[in-house]
Amino acid sequence: MSCKLEINNLQFRYEKKPVISGLSLSTSQAGIIGLLGLNGEGKSTLLKIIAGILPTEENSISCTTSSSKSLNPIGFLPERPLFYPELSISENIRFAAKLQGVPKSIIEEQVNHALQLCQLNERKNQLAGNLSKGFQQRLGLAMALVHQPQLLLLDEPTDGLDPRQISESHELIRSLATRSTVIISSHRLDEISQLCNRLLVLHQGKLVHDANIDGQSQRDKLAELFHQIISETSS
Repeated sequence: MSCKLEINNLQFRYEKKPVISGLSLSTSQAGIIGLLGLNGEGKSTLLKIIAGILPTEENSISCTTSSSKSLNPIGFLPERPLFYPELSISENIRFAAKLQGVPKSIIEEQVNHALQLCQLNERKNQLAGNLSKGFQQRLGLAMALVHQPQLLLLDEPTDGLDPRQISESHELIRSLATRSTVIISSHRLDEISQLCNRLLVLHQGKLVHDANIDGQSQRDKLAELFHQIISETSS
C-alpha cells in the first residue's frame, strides 16, 4: 500500500529567504523516488515539510492512503537519526512504535519485525549511544518503519557508511519499496541514479527535473544536467 502524495505550488521561507519556491509534485505508486541536489538546495527542508515537521501553507501538501489504519502514513529518517542514547536498540524502536500509535497488542510484533528487517536482532539489547555510524542509521531506519508507513522519507541514509553498509542499505530500501513509496535524498548522482526508478532534481529550491530512470541514456542526461548545476554553483 503506497501513499498518494500531492504537493501544489509549495512555498517555504526561512527568515524571509526563499528555500522552496513554487514546487509541485504528485506520486502514488510504490517504488523509489530519488531527490537529488547539492547540499543547501532544500532537500532536507522538503522532506521535513512532507513529514509534517516544518509548517507550510494550508492545502499546499497532502498525503492520503486507502488503508483503513489510523496510523501516520509517513515514516521519516532524518540525516542524523534521533534516538535516546541511554536506551537500548529495542527500547528506542518500542518508543517510536508507541509514539506513532501502534496498538499495544501488536507493538512487540512490530518491534521484532523492524529488528529483523534492519538486521538488528543480535544487538537489540545494546545501548544506542554505543553504536557505530552504520548501526545508528539502521536504528533510525527501524524507528522510521516500525509502524509500517506507506510513505518512507530517507534523508541521506547512506552518508558516512562504508561500501558494504551502503550495499546492505540499498538492498533493504529496495525490499521496502515493493510495498511503499520511498523518497530518498542524496547529493550523489552515481548512487541515486542506480537505486531509483524516478528522479527529481532540486536546484535553488525549485524542481528542475522530474523523470523516470529507464536506461543509461537517461542517466547520461541527468549527469549532464547535474554537472551543469555544479558548474553554475561553483562560478
